[in-house]
Amino acid sequence: MGSAGVQGRLWGGAAGDWAEQMEPCFPPLWESMLDAGRAGPGTRVLDAGCGAGGALALARRRGARVSGLDASMGLLQIARLRDPLADLRAGDLEQLPYPDGVFGAVLCSNALQHASEPVRALREFERVRAEGGRIVVATWGEPDRCAIHVVYRVLASAVQASGMMNGMFSLSPPGRLDEVARRAGLRIIGGGEISLTCTYPSLEAAWLGHRATGPFQAALRLSEEERVRNAVLPALGYYQTSDGTVRMENRLRYLVAGS
Repeated sequence: MGSAGVQGRLWGGAAGDWAEQMEPCFPPLWESMLDAGRAGPGTRVLDAGCGAGGALALARRRGARVSGLDASMGLLQIARLRDPLADLRAGDLEQLPYPDGVFGAVLCSNALQHASEPVRALREFERVRAEGGRIVVATWGEPDRCAIHVVYRVLASAVQASGMMNGMFSLSPPGRLDEVARRAGLRIIGGGEISLTCTYPSLEAAWLGHRATGPFQAALRLSEEERVRNAVLPALGYYQTSDGTVRMENRLRYLVAGS
């Protein structure tokens, strides 16, 4: 069973808020991934788990030919409005709707950990990778290096669903992402880490952004929104600065695979 049926409903629950409040955190990561994937003029780039299309917009500016796949129709709708010419499709990471060997760069940013079968998804990335192309996969770093982990820990406690944390950080322990890649038969040729400062203009914006993520949408199916909000706001407020903005420091890692 693929991941799209479950994840699509969760991540599409508040797609506009995700695109407005959360997506602006990630361009530094996406630029690093595009660099690692050697995306440039004429490169065929696939973003597997493309969300609202932010990484594809950066790839397009480099002159790449862009394709994106996501589980959420709501996020894909935003991506299509941003780039009507992009090849955007709904589907599973574990069963990509593309022929073999067509992409010079395959990106997957913070989506692989939500796949039902990460090894199978990575094998699909390898299948569609062109000769000489690269696969770049990113995930959250260790929980104690990610401010977001504190918020999700509070969320899991509020709805009494400790298992909610398992998927979010399942590939975060040192060496775990590399291990899964090797099980999939990928040849790891590089990797790196990057610090991301997620900045929100207000506490309300931080709440709306986090509320739009899949785990929060899952939590809201288990508990009343007011209860979840009251539990999470103090955790977000810990990162609020004197000017009212919320700044959260997170560490992410990525690997590069190819031939």
